[in-house]
Amino acid sequence: VLVASAAAARDRLGWNPSRADLAGIVADAWRFAQHIAREQ
Repeated sequence: VLVASAAAARDRLGWNPSRADLAGIVADAWRFAQHIAREQ
């Protein structure tokens, strides 16, 4: 399991993730993968 904090990116770059919860991140990744698979 990979666990990371966006704190360094936020502090150094002023970046904030649009998704902070793991379920939302996985759902977005799944939708993206499905989209790419349909295009091929």
